Amino acid sequence: ALLTAWYALSRTIALTALHRMGRRVRVALVGTESVCATLAGEIRNHAPRLLELSDIAAVDADASDDAAAATIGDALRRAHPDQVVLAPAGIASARIPSLLAACDAAPELFIYPDIELAALSGAPLAGIAGVPVVALHPNLASSPYRYGKRCLDFAAAAALLLLGAPLWLLIAAAIRLDSPGPVFFTQERVGLR
Repeated sequence: ALLTAWYALSRTIALTALHRMGRRVRVALVGTESVCATLAGEIRNHAPRLLELSDIAAVDADASDDAAAATIGDALRRAHPDQVVLAPAGIASARIPSLLAACDAAPELFIYPDIELAALSGAPLAGIAGVPVVALHPNLASSPYRYGKRCLDFAAAAALLLLGAPLWLLIAAAIRLDSPGPVFFTQERVGLR
C-alpha cells in the first residue's frame, strides 16, 4: 500500500512539474466512437491542464481485425501519444486481443474496463482524469515523465537514508553497549567456500 501511494504521489508531482514546464501528456483513445466520445469528455472536464487528447481511433464494432489494426496504427503514428486507453465496450470479447496487439507500440497502455473486464483481479488500477483504468503494461522507459520520476525517487531515497542514519547509529551503539562482540552477527559456515 505504501509503495502504491508513493507511485501515485510521485507520478502526480512529476506530471505537475511537466505542466509547469508547459508539457502535457498526450492521450489517445481507442474504441467505439460513442465510448471514446464519453471518455474524451471526461478527460476534457477533469484534467484539461495536464492531459491533451491527441487522437481518437474510432473502431467500428463490425469492422475486420485488419481494418481496426490499420485505424489504430494510423492514429498512433499520427498522434505519437504518451498513453493509449483502449475502451472495448461494445466490441466483441474475441476481438480484444487483436486490438491490444495493435496498441502494443504505445509507451503506456491502459484498458477502460466494462463489467466483463472488471473481473481482471490482480491487475494494477490507475486513473486518467478520474476515469478508472487498468494498467496493462506501464513502460516508464519511454514515458514523458521518466526523468522527473527517477529524480524524485532518488531524492526521496537519499532523504530517507540521511534521516534514518542517526537512528541506525543509535541502534548500533545500543547493541555495542548491551552485547559483547560486533554489531553485525557473523558466523563461520561449513561448506565449499
